[in-house]
Amino acid sequence: MLTRPIPLVLSASASTSALITPIPHISKPPTNISTWIQTGVWYHVALVFDGSLATNQRAQLWINGALDTTATETSAAIPNYASNVLIANTHPGAVNWFTGLVDDVRFYRRALNQSEIQSLAAQNFAPSVAAGPASPATNSVPVALNGLVIDDGKGGPLTTHWDKMTGPGDALFANSNLVATTVTFSQAGPYVLRLSATDTQVEMSSDLVVNVSPNPNIYEDWLTLNFPGIIDPAIIGIFADPDNDRAQNLLEFALGMNPSTSDAFPFGPHQPGLPVGQIRSIFGTNYLALLVKHPIGRIGVNYASEVSSDLTTWTPGVQDGIPFGNGDGTETVIFRDPLPLSESSQRFIRLKVNKSP
Repeated sequence: MLTRPIPLVLSASASTSALITPIPHISKPPTNISTWIQTGVWYHVALVFDGSLATNQRAQLWINGALDTTATETSAAIPNYASNVLIANTHPGAVNWFTGLVDDVRFYRRALNQSEIQSLAAQNFAPSVAAGPASPATNSVPVALNGLVIDDGKGGPLTTHWDKMTGPGDALFANSNLVATTVTFSQAGPYVLRLSATDTQVEMSSDLVVNVSPNPNIYEDWLTLNFPGIIDPAIIGIFADPDNDRAQNLLEFALGMNPSTSDAFPFGPHQPGLPVGQIRSIFGTNYLALLVKHPIGRIGVNYASEVSSDLTTWTPGVQDGIPFGNGDGTETVIFRDPLPLSESSQRFIRLKVNKSP
């Protein structure tokens, strides 16, 4: 199979080591074939030398069971030379190799006849399957799969399928029946995926090893990156506070803070931190508001606000507009009290962070 279209040529000399080659310069003038070889298609090619025939018929080139070309050869036999037989090139050191795939190469000690060649050409060969190469993968982020399946079209309908063979989590394929698709992993770690192809007569497969990196936007992966090898819930628990800054792990994750450093201070430019309160005027009416700065792309965490007049009974606050980006991978969202300050002697607002199931 070729990766680019090029006419094959035939050298019929018993003294040359190149039998079939796409190179237009060999030891004797080549005979151009009439078949134009297309890319992405398998061809059955047979070269026959029969010294018992007339000199102008001794070399024959068959493609897909049909006689394409004959060439003149004066020698009646092929001597036993010490040189190597080259397939897809002309001589050692040549740089212009055949750019394609060669499979199921056979040599016979006698000249095959027409029916034997046609029988070989009609055989159904298994699909060629390549699952790789692997692309860099991150937990919960779709990654491209670029498999390759080539078939000779002689069996039944060609079907393909991706499967997860091993791995710590799930592998969700956008379309498992497509060779080129995407897959999303539910957990970091090593996976083995398998691409299978069948023409209803023969099935072939190829495995692909994918090492999925932790995603810092997922709480569990964030813990792994910040506390490698630690399983103590007093350190990695959602409500744990290993740096003793009164900001629990889930809040530090949600706000992009460092769980190993005491950094529970109001956020600033290019600096993560706790929310900042302010009085927000809307059409001349003042409301208590809370500005929350957090990393863009956090997965599995919800941000909301609650308001109260007595620190005992809390009701939902409202989001004021849409978040705006800060140009540093973070965004700021504004929550506010739905009740104007003028309608209550005191009001309180707080951030509520929940982890999604």
